[in-house]
Amino acid sequence: MWRQGSATWGVASAAVRSVAQTTAGIAINTDEGPLGADDVVGVDAPLDVTPLGAVMRRFWPEPGAGLAVWAGTPLVVVDERRLPRLLRHDEGESEHA
Repeated sequence: MWRQGSATWGVASAAVRSVAQTTAGIAINTDEGPLGADDVVGVDAPLDVTPLGAVMRRFWPEPGAGLAVWAGTPLVVVDERRLPRLLRHDEGESEHA
């Protein structure tokens, strides 16, 4: 789980290949590309994911695996096979974290 902007996001831990500090921020690297993060807030937490409903899709048109709550914080769980464009990491030099 990570924060980007004012929101908290999640992706299946099995999809994460590495986390790296780059000149453009934190990159959460997956097989489909990097996701950008301001801060990583959790790893390997079991989440009860509920599919995105029609109301959520009206406000979040990107693909998503669902919604979850972690430590009292709601988050959107992204679909690791179809990463949202808005969350993709800008490429920069990598320094492994």
